[in-house]
Amino acid sequence: MSAVFRLGDAQTLQTMLEIAEFHDVRVRRERRVAHFPSPELFTRWAVIGSVLGRTGVQVRDESLAALIREVDGALQPYVHADGLAFPMEAHLAVART
Repeated sequence: MSAVFRLGDAQTLQTMLEIAEFHDVRVRRERRVAHFPSPELFTRWAVIGSVLGRTGVQVRDESLAALIREVDGALQPYVHADGLAFPMEAHLAVART
């Protein structure tokens, strides 16, 4: 699952943008509460949205089920009557070309 959440270091992101010849690069961290219907759907959407899903890699049903069980267990403290809600952070970058 960690591949979905790359570029966690603001300085690395800024440096990459500057190397790509962007100017006046500003990176800031935003924290929001993410909401999903369930840990299972969160996991399925994360896998589909990852490089695996984008490149057409088929994940075996057994492997996906094992991943869902592991993520579901880890996210239980964030499961409420209305679904899954947990804090997520992201770096937002603004720059000029």
